[in-house]
Amino acid sequence: MIEVLTARVKDFIILNFGRKIYPEEIEAFYTKVAPVKEMCVFTVSGMKGAGKSKVLWAVIQPDLDKFREFSEVNLRFVLKERFDNASQTLPTYKRLKGFTIALEDLPHNLLGKLERYAVKKIYEPRVIKGIEGALPVSGELSAEDLLLTESEAGIKILECLKEQCLEEQCDIRRPI
Repeated sequence: MIEVLTARVKDFIILNFGRKIYPEEIEAFYTKVAPVKEMCVFTVSGMKGAGKSKVLWAVIQPDLDKFREFSEVNLRFVLKERFDNASQTLPTYKRLKGFTIALEDLPHNLLGKLERYAVKKIYEPRVIKGIEGALPVSGELSAEDLLLTESEAGIKILECLKEQCLEEQCDIRRPI
C-alpha cells in the first residue's frame, strides 16, 4: 500500500497556487488534438517573463508519419495552432505555456515507462534560456549525409541556414 501511495505522489505536479495537475491527463488531452507520438509535461520555473512562477511546458515527439501523410512541413506551426485552439476548453492553469519538439525518442526506463525527471533535466535548461527547437540528433552522420554536406550544394545550403539562424539557437556545423 505504501508503494502505491508513493507512486501517486510522484505522478502529479503542484503549481504555485497549490493546484494539483496530473501530467498524464494534460498529455492525453493534447495528444488527441494533434499528431503527437509522445509527450511529456512538466513545470519550468525562471522563464523570461514568468519570473519565479511555475509554468506548464511540454516536450513533444511528433508523429512524423502523420505529418507526411497530410503533407505538413511546419511541425511547430501545426502543433501550436491545434494546441491553441483546443486549449480554450481547458482551465487556464492546465494550459501549456509552450513546448519543445524532440526528434528522438524520449527517455524510458527498462519497463518502458517515460522518465519524466530525465526529460525535464535534458530540456528545462534550454527552455529557461529561451532556446527553441529540437536537440541535435545524436550519432554520426551517414555516408550520404557526409557527401551532401561536402558537396557544393550542401555547403551553400549550410551557409544559407547559418545566416538565418540566431547563433545561440542553432548548432549547424559542417563536419570536418
